[in-house]
Amino acid sequence: MKIVTSRFIKVAHRSMVSALVFVVLVSCLGCAGNSAKPPTPYTPEELGEFPVHPELEYKKGYRYAPPELAGTDFKPTWTGHYFGPQPPEGYVAFYLREMKARKWQLKRIVDKVEGDKVLDFTRETDGATIQLRRKFDRKTSRYGCFLVAEIRTLGLQHFSPEENYRHLTGKPQEPATAAIPAAPESPASDNVEEKPSIQPVKGTLKPAELDKARQELIIE
Repeated sequence: MKIVTSRFIKVAHRSMVSALVFVVLVSCLGCAGNSAKPPTPYTPEELGEFPVHPELEYKKGYRYAPPELAGTDFKPTWTGHYFGPQPPEGYVAFYLREMKARKWQLKRIVDKVEGDKVLDFTRETDGATIQLRRKFDRKTSRYGCFLVAEIRTLGLQHFSPEENYRHLTGKPQEPATAAIPAAPESPASDNVEEKPSIQPVKGTLKPAELDKARQELIIE
């Protein structure tokens, strides 16, 4: 009986050891798998260069920088979310002034329904879009402005052919030279004597019928 009990204890001990080793191996494999996972391209960040109205409350912001675009001309896209108590039109003048002071050029202002605004700016190869949306604030039980700002690298489709040429070469595009029209053909002079369709025939033959002959017989 003691021998059987001893064998049972040894088998149980080996099973426990094997199970412990299996758990450790699985844990190690799980750790290795997690460490090999690529980092997310979305990184929490608040852009310090973006002008923020004193009334706006910062909600969230992130930077989008995919690793596969590292080393290229792509600049990380930044997006920020803010909320303010005024309606959207109350912040338009502030951003027109502050963005211009930072060398941003206004491209267009889009007026949408319910007073929403969209401001588009460009600066060299960068673009900035500021969306001002009318939104209800549950804290104050009043409507306010939800602002979403995005700064990104522009693509070729955002520029005219002249702007793309200047960005790529660093110099303005040369104006196309006008094609010189070909000189018109000189009309035929009225003084040119036309050749008769029927030339006189030289020879010694006499026409068979003089009354029907249409050409003169020239006798050498």
